[in-house]
Amino acid sequence: MDLDIEDVVAGAVGSVFGKFILFLVAVWIGCSVGVLGIIAGMMVEDGTWQIDGRMWFWLSPLLLFSTWLVLNVPFLIFQIVRFIRGDGDGYVTWGVVIAVESLMVMLGWAGDFTHEWLAKLTAWAVWLVVLTMVGTGIWLVRQMFINKWAQEIGMLRAANAQRRAEKEAEERERMRLEDAG
Repeated sequence: MDLDIEDVVAGAVGSVFGKFILFLVAVWIGCSVGVLGIIAGMMVEDGTWQIDGRMWFWLSPLLLFSTWLVLNVPFLIFQIVRFIRGDGDGYVTWGVVIAVESLMVMLGWAGDFTHEWLAKLTAWAVWLVVLTMVGTGIWLVRQMFINKWAQEIGMLRAANAQRRAEKEAEERERMRLEDAG
């Protein structure tokens, strides 16, 4: 087998780049979950559905710049290293990043965008519900892949059992012919 060093390096760089992009997507989704809670609180406070919150989905990572940034930066550094280097359960890491980043957005800005207690309560309740939904979705995707993997393993075991049975039958037939001859 001839190893091509360019393919190996390109594969490694591509893998790191892909994991970095997935990490950025997790951060963006987490920020968007926080923005959903804040928008719900603003709707309750203003008493209208006409809240211009669509731009906040695109700008949601900017909401990470708050007083909580001092605690968030070490977490992000640790998680990016874990995300890129880790061979463990990426779904759990993805869910943790989404949850913590949404919490950072809520802690940093929910009090600034909403002032009434009912609006703040609504913002936190919507945040919790949406975060639970995202976590459940990640868990369901993980379970789907585990079930697919288990099904493939089961099919492989069945094929191996069939081959073993055929070989045993051939061996018995060969032994029967040797005993008869």
